[in-house]
Amino acid sequence: MSKFQKILHIAELKESWLMAINAIAAHKLRSALTLLGILVGVFSIIVTMTAMKALQRVVENELSQLGANAFQIQKFPAIYVGGPEGFEKYWRRKNIKYPIVHELKQRATMAKSVGAQAWVWQAEAISKYEKTNPNIGLLGVTPEIFEARNWLIEEGRP
Repeated sequence: MSKFQKILHIAELKESWLMAINAIAAHKLRSALTLLGILVGVFSIIVTMTAMKALQRVVENELSQLGANAFQIQKFPAIYVGGPEGFEKYWRRKNIKYPIVHELKQRATMAKSVGAQAWVWQAEAISKYEKTNPNIGLLGVTPEIFEARNWLIEEGRP
């Protein structure tokens, strides 16, 4: 590249730069809206990626609690995709009650532990002191569930 071509190239870059600055100065609102659109787009991508990573961490943590050699028996599927008409067959299944769990514990001779847990949603517990909020779930478990689910108790009541 000759000296003349280098000078011409620098002059073209300078002219392009000045034209861009003049265009931005002449169209302030358009420039501001374009910049705002770019910022919103980048921000939304960052938020989406962060949410996906957080969700992935939660799923991995929940699955790691089960361990490689654990399985669950439950009345309802963990994930159901379909309309309400297909869900009726799960409602018709028998409830898994404690005698069934006890029988499973007796028959599963090679199992390290057999535990049971039961969730109660939207029920109100009433004691002699006060009522509870009906929108809080209650989880009842057998002592073996801690070993089966890899749960550790760090603290009791204060």
